[in-house]
Amino acid sequence: MKVGDVVQSTLRFRGRDGALGIVLSIKEVPANSHRKSGVLARVFYPKTQKTGWVNSVDMRVISASR
Repeated sequence: MKVGDVVQSTLRFRGRDGALGIVLSIKEVPANSHRKSGVLARVFYPKTQKTGWVNSVDMRVISASR
């Protein structure tokens, strides 16, 4: 996953596929007492016009940017 990729959430809600979004930025998160280390991605969702930070493990790449 990298900036510009179109991604889809792997989580399903009421039998529907996850939301589609565009990756705006990526940051590495160190481990602490509350969570494991990992990669977070800031994703823009065109349908709702909102952005949010998501765990990269919960997303899959639909279309890679060039």
